[in-house]
Amino acid sequence: MTKPRTIPPLATATTTDIRIDEPAHCPTGLVLPGSSAKLPMNMRIHTKFRIALAGTALAFSYLVSAQDQMPKAPHGGILGDAGTHYIEMVVAWKEAHFYLLDTLGNTLPVEGLTGTAYVKYDDMSFGNHELTPHKKGYFVATLSKPNDFAVVVSVKLPSGFLTVQLSSGPLNGPQPVQQHNATDGHKH
Repeated sequence: MTKPRTIPPLATATTTDIRIDEPAHCPTGLVLPGSSAKLPMNMRIHTKFRIALAGTALAFSYLVSAQDQMPKAPHGGILGDAGTHYIEMVVAWKEAHFYLLDTLGNTLPVEGLTGTAYVKYDDMSFGNHELTPHKKGYFVATLSKPNDFAVVVSVKLPSGFLTVQLSSGPLNGPQPVQQHNATDGHKH
């Protein structure tokens, strides 16, 4: 003999105000999943506009970030950002060559321009060196020492001044000389 099946009683929600058997109320214009309602015409236009605007913003941010990247130094030197231009420094013994570059890294002519290189040498001495245009398309600053140095280069253009700070290497300063005597435990 088989037992008859019993169906459990339906559960009722007593802690919420929502009842399962009531139709759901949704705000106007909201499309529920699985429904076949179409968006109003103005909502479709706004959605397309938002998507187009987001795509434009993404493309613009890509272009801006691509322009923020410094070009590679075309002469193998140290490149500095001077705002609307770049200045590249190439050190050759007691000379520093400064190339004026556009934002794409192309060398610009320097004939007729003037400038100054304010130098702080590794031994903590200073020098102000005039930048003289060279026929090969760069400025030359004759250095007074072959030491490492930091330099602030200022170039006068017809539209204003370009200024950039560059460094040829570490500026350690003078190292103290250690004095030894016979009781140190080592021989010289």
